[in-house]
Amino acid sequence: MKKKKTNLNDMARRITLKEGGKVNLPIAQVKEVMKLTFEELADMPIAMVAHILKRYR
Repeated sequence: MKKKKTNLNDMARRITLKEGGKVNLPIAQVKEVMKLTFEELADMPIAMVAHILKRYR
């Protein structure tokens, strides 16, 4: 089974477009927040991560 790679720059760009608020966030800032979020998620049990992801589906 081939893994699908996610380009984090593309992901950050999509997030900035979805956010669309009055303040435009730079992609670099979004990537930094993503990094911190992923670090937090990586320290959690898989079941907890799955529960969090289901909340935003």
